[in-house]
Amino acid sequence: MDCTLNIEICNDWNLTPPKKQAWLYLSNNHYNPNVFLTLDWLKLWWETYATTNDELHLVYIWQGQYIIAIYPLYIQDRKVARFIGTGEPEADEVCSEYLDVLVKNNELAPIYGVVEKLNKQLLAKKLSLRFNNILENSHILNIVKRSDINAFNILESTGARYFVQLPNTYQEFEKSCSKNFISQANRKMRSFNRLNSEVMQVNNKDDLELVFNELIKLHNSRWAGKGKLGAFASNKFRHFHLQFAQIMLSNDCLSMKALKIDNVIVGVIYNFSYKGTKAFYQMGIDSTIKYNVSLGTLFHLLEIKSSIDHEHCVYDFMKGDEVQSYKSAYARNKTSMFNVSLVKKDLFGFYIYGIWKVKQLISKYQNKGHE
Repeated sequence: MDCTLNIEICNDWNLTPPKKQAWLYLSNNHYNPNVFLTLDWLKLWWETYATTNDELHLVYIWQGQYIIAIYPLYIQDRKVARFIGTGEPEADEVCSEYLDVLVKNNELAPIYGVVEKLNKQLLAKKLSLRFNNILENSHILNIVKRSDINAFNILESTGARYFVQLPNTYQEFEKSCSKNFISQANRKMRSFNRLNSEVMQVNNKDDLELVFNELIKLHNSRWAGKGKLGAFASNKFRHFHLQFAQIMLSNDCLSMKALKIDNVIVGVIYNFSYKGTKAFYQMGIDSTIKYNVSLGTLFHLLEIKSSIDHEHCVYDFMKGDEVQSYKSAYARNKTSMFNVSLVKKDLFGFYIYGIWKVKQLISKYQNKGHE
């Protein structure tokens, strides 16, 4: 067997059949398969958010005639190497999470040295490297921690991934939660059912157009009530998600529900189903309704029950505050998440590193004051 590794760096998508097959196989078989690693998400992100100053830097690692790893990078504004799917303006941000190196059988040993060398080459070109919202057990973090690179390694906590390992029955899930939480949740569910209420599932393009528009209205209205812009205020954000939701619908991976009271949509939840995991992405609810039904709680319980009925393995709440999050009422499992930066040890690097150290000291002092 030929064990020689060949590196191909592409500045365009150039999606030949072997590359498409590699994306599908490697993303499906990642230790944490999720939509953010798929070709559908990343290519659509690039088409929506890339600017003329951004350069695609897709790294394919070949062994013989097979691609055994993909390092999905781009160079932002000729300054920073990032994972595709990150770095867009905050007002347009889609918050891609769990991005990573894709590698066959999740075995880093064959490609570890190659990725380390590539990172050194990028730093030598006076580029910094930034990886956002990655998991503590991600391949890229393992590579960075083990690498012998003469650069500042800046690791910042960004929160935690909350998720439920789904049992065989909904009753078992209820037993895993506090009795008080489930008692209140079930009371609100009964109150909802006593109303002229309905749960609507998006099953076709017409449903999607109707419910997606209601999601935009409800989400933006709620944030406007707080004097802020909602995520869907961004034209790019709306465009991206309408396109992606259509892709998910055609692949039978979209889980979008609306709650109606008196035939009026009062809430929408937007989730993805992928490889045995249902992931909570976004929600819009009417915060002005007078009924004591807690739409957010109802949505999550309905989605968890649906996930169990469809034999999913995980309900993923995605990122939340590591110390205090409502998501902990449902999810007993959590994994820390980080931003990681590699910065060359030059004048600019010392400046960036110094700012980070000052922020750390301020945060440590503030936390000590709250003890």
